Amino acid sequence: MILEEMNNRFPENAPGGVYTTGTRNMNGGWFGGCLDCGLPEAMAPELMTYCEDNQDDSYFIKQPTTPIEIGQAITATEVYCIEAVRYGRRDKKILCRIDPSVAGYKTSKTGNIIPSKNKWWQL
Repeated sequence: MILEEMNNRFPENAPGGVYTTGTRNMNGGWFGGCLDCGLPEAMAPELMTYCEDNQDDSYFIKQPTTPIEIGQAITATEVYCIEAVRYGRRDKKILCRIDPSVAGYKTSKTGNIIPSKNKWWQL
């Protein structure tokens, strides 16, 4: 798990590479980074849902496993207006398709997987 993901991963997310971000508040609770536009959830309805106690936040209830689900998750990262849907793993097939601004890693010009320059503290 990369540093960005350890610090910002909303705890309700299913374990895996795709996740929504959140922030710990001063009372130890969490609030998500969602602006409640509804677009990511519409793009990946079988993968994402809203928090029961707060309809403004969403998270991944399931990680994508099929090519269709992977495409839906990637689309969810593309439509999210504040880069709060992230990818934190090193799968080259996904990294080649995803915007580096929402990934912890990227594929270099030589095909190697390298850390993304987009760090969580610069968002």
